[in-house]
Amino acid sequence: MQGTIPYLGTFLTDLTMLDTALPDFVEEFEVIAQIKLLQSACNSYCLNADPAFLRWFKNQPQLSEEER
Repeated sequence: MQGTIPYLGTFLTDLTMLDTALPDFVEEFEVIAQIKLLQSACNSYCLNADPAFLRWFKNQPQLSEEER
């Protein structure tokens, strides 16, 4: 199975909106099953670190709480 890594927040927002809009018609189990299926698909991903990106990322300044 191939796919992208889903952002969990998107799915949880969708669940909340669906439950609010259609509380009697939406099977939340179906949405949760989709989340689990997509997350399990990510187990076979093999991502290699990019040295140039890591150097750039580590050189980024850290912001204080006030600057965020």
